[in-house]
Amino acid sequence: MINFHGKTYCLEDIDYAAQIPVPMAENPTLLIYLTSILFVFSSVLLMYLIYVPTSYLVVSLMHAGISGLLISVITQYEFIIANLALVVLGLAASLVIIRHTKSAFIFSGAVLFLMLVILSYEYMNSNAQYLYLALAASIINIIALSMSRMSTVGMNQINKVTEGLEWPKPELF
Repeated sequence: MINFHGKTYCLEDIDYAAQIPVPMAENPTLLIYLTSILFVFSSVLLMYLIYVPTSYLVVSLMHAGISGLLISVITQYEFIIANLALVVLGLAASLVIIRHTKSAFIFSGAVLFLMLVILSYEYMNSNAQYLYLALAASIINIIALSMSRMSTVGMNQINKVTEGLEWPKPELF
């Protein structure tokens, strides 16, 4: 037992508390890599699900050209282009999230929000059942992104707390 500035501390308790691992915050990079892999999975899943409409769009683009395609733009073409943009943004978010920065989490969250909005809108308009899978993958991505963000914030807070603590020094007594 030590008295320090009018407070009593037990050194055994301090040593024990310093050795307790923090479950998710101890290694936040594992969750971030998992989130990145989930982004890649959802992008590849969406790419697989829109393979046939994309090939149709490419074939009609080769026959009619860009000007012919722009003249006959229909809603289905817009959905295909939006899905291709989501695939590219999802792959970019999977690479950016590895940076562990606040802006990377904001970008990835914005991509997920955009995925949810566009895929939900497409489902309401086209009633395509494959969009359930893409929406489910996006929701799982949101959960993983939230957990990885909380773990990195938690780890930063733990580091700040342990750096700012003034532990009593027994040699002073």
